[in-house]
Amino acid sequence: MFDLPNGKEVYLAFRKLSEMFRGGEKSISDAIVQSKASWAIDYDTLIRLRTEGVYYVGVLVKETEDVYITTLGEFLTAPTLNYSARGGALQRYLPLDKFLISLGSVRGIKAKKPRKAP
Repeated sequence: MFDLPNGKEVYLAFRKLSEMFRGGEKSISDAIVQSKASWAIDYDTLIRLRTEGVYYVGVLVKETEDVYITTLGEFLTAPTLNYSARGGALQRYLPLDKFLISLGSVRGIKAKKPRKAP
């Protein structure tokens, strides 16, 4: 849980970029182009957050520190998929266009020296 400057709390789920739901597409890039890319949060967590009075929820991407934030209400009305038969849980999947996105930094990438003009 994190506090925003306005005093409201935001719940951020820590996820790897590879955990982004692709909706059957082979790559995350393809899923984004086809508007199928989504982040998922399990239904039990969303209900608990509602009882705690949390208004904002989102995802913090581990590799890039990108932050995706939306309202709890948006997530509670998102489509549900149930992966409990495969060891998962009942989850709500929210498309990326429903999030406010704050880009982080990409660690491990060094800037190249500028090329000299010919």
